[in-house]
Amino acid sequence: MEVLTIVIFLTILGVTLVITYWAARRTRTTSEFYAAGRQLRAAENGFALAGDWMSAAAFLGFTGLVALYGMDVSFYAVAAVAFATILAVVAGLTLATSGAIAHDLYVNVIKRGHVEERMQVRVARISTLVVGVLAIVFGLLAQGLNVAVLVILAIAIAASSNFPIIALSLFWRRFNTAGVIGGVTFGLISSVALALMGPVFLGQEAIFPLVTPTLVSMPLGFAGAVLGTLLGRRNREAEARFDEVVFRAQTGAGAES
Repeated sequence: MEVLTIVIFLTILGVTLVITYWAARRTRTTSEFYAAGRQLRAAENGFALAGDWMSAAAFLGFTGLVALYGMDVSFYAVAAVAFATILAVVAGLTLATSGAIAHDLYVNVIKRGHVEERMQVRVARISTLVVGVLAIVFGLLAQGLNVAVLVILAIAIAASSNFPIIALSLFWRRFNTAGVIGGVTFGLISSVALALMGPVFLGQEAIFPLVTPTLVSMPLGFAGAVLGTLLGRRNREAEARFDEVVFRAQTGAGAES
């Protein structure tokens, strides 16, 4: 039974890789990376996701297994859902990271916006490969660590470096790029450093007494964002468009364009 399960898993994995490679070879522009060339509306995407997660095939399949073999088989259903969730999260993070590297870092920072779409696609592909390899390496290095510790660290990093940026972007007109850099830098460094000095990693010899560093690192992230904004150059043009951006964000007006 275990051999058959492994064979089925490897077969599905191989078919998925072949389809992914075939689709990637046909991609020539950045818009082709999006489903239907970015022509789908939000409602259509929502129905597609709902159909994926609540499909009749998955429901009837799990229900049939429980009816035939009893409740013990529900473990496999939970495992399948967990695997699908992890796969979706990893795929989403990989695409988001490679897109940020290709578009934000390479195109806007390194090339100053002067680059061909074919080159941008190539950088995105290379970034996806590099990010995937690094994720595998870090995953192997983290083998044996307590999963709860890694979850706490991930939440602390997100709350300390991402949340201050999102909050200030929505509510502070003057917030600028320097503030983003300061917030991410302060939040990331403080959350990781305090976690490594905490009781989870050092035990009784911990320098920082709290298990989760968020209570301290998140205010530091806000402080870094505010400090970076005040020290950075003001963008009068962006500040003038702040009300328009807030209106679009809350109403969705202009999203179709």
